[in-house]
Amino acid sequence: MWTRPVLVRSIVAGAAISWALASAPEAGLPLRAARRLVVQGRVTSPSGSAMAGWPVSLIGTQRYIEFSRYSSGGQVATLASGTTDENGYFSFDLPKARGFQYWFVRFADKEHLDPVRYRTPDDVEVTTDVRRGRVAQVQMTIKDHPDWAEVERLISEAGGESTQRGGILRTLGLPEKRSRSESTGEEEWWYFTKGVLYTFRDGQPSGIRHFEPVAPPPAGAASGGASR
Repeated sequence: MWTRPVLVRSIVAGAAISWALASAPEAGLPLRAARRLVVQGRVTSPSGSAMAGWPVSLIGTQRYIEFSRYSSGGQVATLASGTTDENGYFSFDLPKARGFQYWFVRFADKEHLDPVRYRTPDDVEVTTDVRRGRVAQVQMTIKDHPDWAEVERLISEAGGESTQRGGILRTLGLPEKRSRSESTGEEEWWYFTKGVLYTFRDGQPSGIRHFEPVAPPPAGAASGGASR
């Protein structure tokens, strides 16, 4: 999602080698700064309010070395992690470990991110600041998922999150396909990427089927026959 090494291509003995040299600390840079990795920042909502307890991680990566069709390297490691304080601030200060050439700040993890409520934030690269021994300042605004307003509306129509329909919507978000049979009145909610199909009759759950997750059909097909 975020690793995009800048590669310099050279030819050595007929083999294509992709490589780049790490930047050395700038002249006159304090020795302590050159050896430390310091990242500070704040996480807020679109309105500017603090996002307390939001997960933040510092990620280090190695560059790739390619010989013709063979590639190696590219190790990814979590160097530090934590959560924001009550005012949305976070800070990392740790020794600069060898073996990493690119650094990113990540604002999501599977255990804490609510993908129905929020859009997954992009990683923020701080490589330039780290290489130059500067304190990296990062400001992240967490945005609502584009479907959230519609999810809220449907949950309200269903009678709240405590109902079965409302609970499904709050957990999985909008179905990737909704269809209703005019003859039987049965409604189907397809979650292709989750591998589950819910059926409803007279507004009440009537069945559930699990299958191997697959890619959803094209947008036109996914909305065809849908009824709200």
